[in-house]
Amino acid sequence: MTNENYSDLDVEDIDEIVVYQGQQKFLSDIPRSDYNREWSANLVYHVTLGYGFAFTNITEYRSGYTAILDTKENFTSEEGERFDIYADVSLPSATTFDWKLTWEYELAAAGTLMLSAEVYNVFNRKLYTGIDAEYEMGRQLWVGMDFTF
Repeated sequence: MTNENYSDLDVEDIDEIVVYQGQQKFLSDIPRSDYNREWSANLVYHVTLGYGFAFTNITEYRSGYTAILDTKENFTSEEGERFDIYADVSLPSATTFDWKLTWEYELAAAGTLMLSAEVYNVFNRKLYTGIDAEYEMGRQLWVGMDFTF
């Protein structure tokens, strides 16, 4: 359980009882998840194509990791109380490709014009972030123009 600031912190959240590893515990007593991935690797390929064009490919591999998440299932006690069930959830590894194409043109003494198009997550791979079928942002397209003088 984390909060952006103290005003978001409700006393009910601190006292909330959940089920984790078959035992009832206060939500605040569940071990904090470590959302760091075991490791990641990037492979960058950049080539100048001629006529002012250049292409860059960034291939990123991120290993999977385990997080403690609310399963969205409930446990009902003999007294009829319902408790959220938390569990260790393995989230998968991911490989993404980001591409960038640039065109650069020198305008004599005035400066240099550069146009660019970038595509992140080229193949629109679904990257899971949690148990609710939540995903990271999918494919993104960015275009830009730079003028350097």
